[in-house]
Amino acid sequence: MDAKILILEDNRLDVELIVSRLKQSGMPFEFTHVDSRKEYEDALSDYNPTLILSDFKLPDINGFEAIEINNEREKTIPLIIISGAIGEENAAEVIKAGAVDFISKDHPKRLPHSVNRILKEEEAKKQALRLERRLTYLFENSLDGMMFILGDGDIMAVNPAACKMLGYNESDIEELRREDILSEEDPEVQRAFSSLENEGKYRGKLGLVCKNGTLLPVEITINFEVGNTDLQGGYAIFRDISTQLAHEKALQKEKDLQKLLKEIGLIFSEGGDTESYLERCLNLIGDFLDWPLGHICLTNHISGEIMSSDIWYCSDTEQFKPFIMSPAMHSLKRDDAYIREAYDQRKPFYVEQLDETKTSETMVSEGNTVQSAIFFPITAWNEPIAIMEFYSHRKRDCNKEMLGHLEVIGGHVGQLLERSIAQVLMEEQESMFRLMAENSRDMISRLDPDGFFIYVSPISEELFGYKPEELMGTNIMEHIHPEDLGEETTSDQPEFSQKIMEVFENPYRFREKKGAYKWVETLGKKVLDTNTGITMELQTATRDITERKKIEQSVEDALEEKRILLMEIHHRVKNNLAVISGMMQLQAFQSENEEVIDELLNSQTRIKSMAIIHELLYESDSFSKLNFKDNIEKIVKHISRAIQTDTEIELEFDLMPIEVSMDKGIPCALILNELLINIYKYAFKGRDKGRIELILKEENDWVVLELIDNGVGLPQNFSVENSSTLGMKLVDVLSQQLEAEFEYDSGDFGTHFAIRFQNTERDLEKTMEQFKMAKVVKKNDLKKQ
Repeated sequence: MDAKILILEDNRLDVELIVSRLKQSGMPFEFTHVDSRKEYEDALSDYNPTLILSDFKLPDINGFEAIEINNEREKTIPLIIISGAIGEENAAEVIKAGAVDFISKDHPKRLPHSVNRILKEEEAKKQALRLERRLTYLFENSLDGMMFILGDGDIMAVNPAACKMLGYNESDIEELRREDILSEEDPEVQRAFSSLENEGKYRGKLGLVCKNGTLLPVEITINFEVGNTDLQGGYAIFRDISTQLAHEKALQKEKDLQKLLKEIGLIFSEGGDTESYLERCLNLIGDFLDWPLGHICLTNHISGEIMSSDIWYCSDTEQFKPFIMSPAMHSLKRDDAYIREAYDQRKPFYVEQLDETKTSETMVSEGNTVQSAIFFPITAWNEPIAIMEFYSHRKRDCNKEMLGHLEVIGGHVGQLLERSIAQVLMEEQESMFRLMAENSRDMISRLDPDGFFIYVSPISEELFGYKPEELMGTNIMEHIHPEDLGEETTSDQPEFSQKIMEVFENPYRFREKKGAYKWVETLGKKVLDTNTGITMELQTATRDITERKKIEQSVEDALEEKRILLMEIHHRVKNNLAVISGMMQLQAFQSENEEVIDELLNSQTRIKSMAIIHELLYESDSFSKLNFKDNIEKIVKHISRAIQTDTEIELEFDLMPIEVSMDKGIPCALILNELLINIYKYAFKGRDKGRIELILKEENDWVVLELIDNGVGLPQNFSVENSSTLGMKLVDVLSQQLEAEFEYDSGDFGTHFAIRFQNTERDLEKTMEQFKMAKVVKKNDLKKQ
């Protein structure tokens, strides 16, 4: 930035000479020129010059006055007097008054050098001032504590951060000496003093004494000027590291905790019983806590009883040996309030001062110096199996973090105990499994999730010719008949274990070592990972059912033969009935007696109804029951063709597909035949149109067949029991054979017949169902075994 020069001069030639000299020096500047007092005063405020060049004598102002006006300003500007009419005495006086230099107009060559020097000095002063301001800001606003200390130890200045850290205000701390905040008993303070005396500096960690007497851990840097013999003074910069140390301490405690957990884990890997595990754990935990006395109480989670034990930890035998050896401690039932609280709450807690009303007298008796205590349970299967207790002869700190660590430790020990006990039980179960597997008549095996045998019981050699070691390592799919495998069952599929389980749902063929196949039945169970639910292995029991399959096949063959035989019987009966029907029809054609012809045709219709039933039976899958809906439709169709009538009859059907047994179907069909013949012949005489509605439904176990017509109705005083016609007598006899309820109603609306009978099933398929149930029972017996 160019210098701004204010020239106070009433001679324009002198102004031009000054400007010319400065320009010749190559100095970058700008200037303004004034020649009166008023203009000078205005220019000081408005122009804000960097440097003033003033003549000594002007009409209304002289050099002393110019200096005085400049000095009265808040910010004094460097002023050089340039004059040719001033003696040496006045020159000295103007310097004393405040001018920074005096230059004679007779020697103008000095002007550029003087101006350049003064401008540099001013710039240096400005930089020093800026630096001072920055240092002051840093001193006042730094988060680190700062203080200046004299060589004799007096504290000269402190910043607000130092006051806040140490608990003093600024006026208090400046009356202190360094010995008041540095504990000379601290060996590190002694090393700091020695370093200052020898090298004049120290950097390290110290404890500063606060106003309340506590020590504040700080990281500190001290620098002193060292004279010939003594320290001349210096400064100290320090930072509060209490939070950092707390974090480091917590981190170290966490590392110690992880190390402890690892060491506890090693204890359980070495083997032992529960009490030996707990004793070794007690010693490790006591060292971790650094409490001098520890003890274990054992619990009975069934009765809730808490008993003392002989398991102790003691790091101060001199202090606590009489206490441990006390006979009362060995026979003590620990039902005091503290132990019971740990048992009930299932979490650790700390007692700063033991209360004799809450614990056993032995714990606080005269001569014992126990004061503080920690209690925490060891929990397995959500039940406390032991209570660990630690004691100290003095009050100790135990924060939430420590109680949290104890909860983690107790849980870890409990989990390891669970695992250890479970391992013992698993070994016992495995031993029992092997005993059962090796003596079972079924082949017991274990498969990995891909179907490879990892265990096979010895019976495999007797059943299939394979020694167990010959099957192990092979895949079960290699031994199953291809026809018994699903098309997509391959060992490279996800959820392959599920595919195997699907194969196990039905009997299948297993290849023997000689190459032949045996029919087997396998019960399989998946063993899942408790955390992920992934199948870990399959446990199977395979039984040879070859002989049973042979028996089943022989029964099925016999049933098939019987089915074919019954089909042939029904077919022949139907054909024979057709022959009889044909013979009756020929007889009717040859007769001239209308009554004979009518009776023959009625008998033919009855025979046709029975033939329809046998036809339906041999066409169906069942030979003991038929779909009566189909039977009714065929009978109605046959009668409507067989009986000629001039009436246009509309048929309506509301038939449920109900299956009835043969001994119910034939009588019911004959009853239907007789009623329909009667309706077709007599109900619509003299009428052009008529309607017949047939309803078949099932109510609980009762079959209901209804015939409704809108014909002329039955004669007065009509009775089925007293009827002389063969058809009605057949209806009465067949109703009794069916054990049916036969009802009828007649009037101007027509006639309504209703037959109700119970539907029973006595057929071959029931026998088959019983046979299938027998197979299921046998399979369930296999599962139980």
